[in-house]
Amino acid sequence: MRMIEGSSSEEVTGRMARDFFVDSARRAAIARKINKYGFVRNEEAELATLKGKRIWAAISAVKGFSADGGACFDGIFEDITERKR
Repeated sequence: MRMIEGSSSEEVTGRMARDFFVDSARRAAIARKINKYGFVRNEEAELATLKGKRIWAAISAVKGFSADGGACFDGIFEDITERKR
């Protein structure tokens, strides 16, 4: 929650990871890799926080399935902004 500058769990509940990507083409490329290989590890992308600040993240995720059988991704974002500087 801190990474995306959320002040409460209610503020971030229901938001999807895709909502934070600055570049939709980069998001789509990562999604294609997850669909193809079943996972990604340390893929870098620029994100926008809830307050509009730009940060860089390393993304690791796996493909899964929701209760209704639809595809979904489960993963983590690591703030790598300082490392990118």
